[in-house]
Amino acid sequence: MERDSPKATRHPFARALSSVLSEREPRRMRLPCATPAAVLVPLFEHQGDVHVWLLRRPQDLRTHAGQVALPGGKVDPEDPTLVDTALREAEEEIGLPRSSVEILGTADEHITVTRFVVTPVVGWVHGLFEPKPNPSEVTRVFSAPFSRFRDQGIVRAIPLESVRRLVRSYEVDGEVVWGATAAILGNIARVARIR
Repeated sequence: MERDSPKATRHPFARALSSVLSEREPRRMRLPCATPAAVLVPLFEHQGDVHVWLLRRPQDLRTHAGQVALPGGKVDPEDPTLVDTALREAEEEIGLPRSSVEILGTADEHITVTRFVVTPVVGWVHGLFEPKPNPSEVTRVFSAPFSRFRDQGIVRAIPLESVRRLVRSYEVDGEVVWGATAAILGNIARVARIR
């Protein structure tokens, strides 16, 4: 039987999170000379738990090399909205079809040390999805339980350019999630306060 619409069969967590996001005004950051960007927070159900798709960047990238990230990137001139940017990037980077994603809302913007103003677009992935990583942008796609990001994580020293910085981080599936990705996921998980 085919679904009439994703909303007709929306998961209870997705309904609740959509409601929470719609009831609050996301924090918007203004920074001169910053580059606007958007990431998709692709949530889905796996074995009764809510998970999020993540990726690892290749080591040879100019920025964010080897880092764990959410699918996303800078706004292109042909993107009508930040939601379109996030959906386009997710399709290009991990092969996630736009038609499989129901947008639940946007979360607080985040400014990166590389001077990107990142808007998190929260989406619910319907149906089965088999990642198809774009090898020029992604070396690995994996999922993590979303509940993992509700706690404060751990503080660790991460080498960044010529210095080591103390950053909040999470360990998931053999990977270290830190920086903007950790901040974005931690913020959304704490704002949600729902199971």
